[in-house]
Amino acid sequence: GFEVMGFADHVILPGFSQYPMRADYDKLPDYLSSIDALKKKYEGKIEIYKGFEAEWLGAFYEDYYRDLLKSGKVDYLILGQHGEMPRQGEFFFFPASQKPKEAILRYADLIVEGARTGLFSYICQPDVFVNWFHYYGEEGAIAARKIAEVAKEMGIPLEVNITCTRMQGFAFENENLPFYPFPSFWDIVSEVGCDVIIGVDAHHPDHYRSPYFDEFVAFCERHHLHRLDRLTFRKGK
Repeated sequence: GFEVMGFADHVILPGFSQYPMRADYDKLPDYLSSIDALKKKYEGKIEIYKGFEAEWLGAFYEDYYRDLLKSGKVDYLILGQHGEMPRQGEFFFFPASQKPKEAILRYADLIVEGARTGLFSYICQPDVFVNWFHYYGEEGAIAARKIAEVAKEMGIPLEVNITCTRMQGFAFENENLPFYPFPSFWDIVSEVGCDVIIGVDAHHPDHYRSPYFDEFVAFCERHHLHRLDRLTFRKGK
């Protein structure tokens, strides 16, 4: 069974409502206390950690992220860049972009900015844009190199994400399909030499029972990726 488990819901933000993607801010105490109750229930059996999957939203929420970590409200943050906040309270989803090539490059630039804060313990599903846009191309290769290089620079892993195994039509190593892990992306990661970690990205308890974990280990081996089994939590520079 599991010896270590981390909970990282989409980050709850003060002064910003975005249901159902993330809970409203008044639910933050409930989220934290529910995990604390599990920690107490499984003490001595499972190590349980509190976290959030968060977008880098620039100065709008940097101080909030730092407080979450330094106050001990959460143990860790992971960087999942679903979009950006061009103005306070306005969120733009990258998958909605009508200019995918520009969006891919912007996505990578924001990940670089976020990673360099030292606030994030790993970078989630970095090749997810292939699924969003059904496109990789030259821009995808540029994005892959930028993301891999900042991960190596900061000493944080990239997540090889299991989610797509739950999508109809998923197949490993087929670059004609818009799924991740996308082989060309991870070949650049291998070349750069940063660490990786496999993420279950569970949205339901049954997802922990994925039959594909060993196949993802094999994927990492085929692409000569340096896979970590444990995560080092980062608290910011």
